Amino acid sequence: MSNNLNHIPGPVPKFLIGNALDFVGTPSHIKLYEYGLAYGDIMRFWLFNQASILINDPALIEQVLVSDRDQYYKNAPWKAAEPVMGDSLFLSNGKDWEFKRRNHPFSATEINNYFEQILPTK
Repeated sequence: MSNNLNHIPGPVPKFLIGNALDFVGTPSHIKLYEYGLAYGDIMRFWLFNQASILINDPALIEQVLVSDRDQYYKNAPWKAAEPVMGDSLFLSNGKDWEFKRRNHPFSATEINNYFEQILPTK
């Protein structure tokens, strides 16, 4: 398994299957939550021979998805993620990401006024 990822904490993978058995009988969101508690704000796990990085820190998430987005390629498992996320902003890269971000409903200039109307904070 890749030496480049050895400095990132995470569960020890088993030969050929990685950490796939950790997900048997446990919903993936629960297992990823448990991983976050055990290994911190950035950690790695393996599904078979594919390494994945889980980021929980909001500042790091912003760095990957917004400020330094061109430095990261999101190689998502499309077939597995598509039923849940569709053609999502989170799974996009490059110009496709820029278009979706610019046109996303939460990017609208008046969105804060809308949120204030439906859930007043004062």
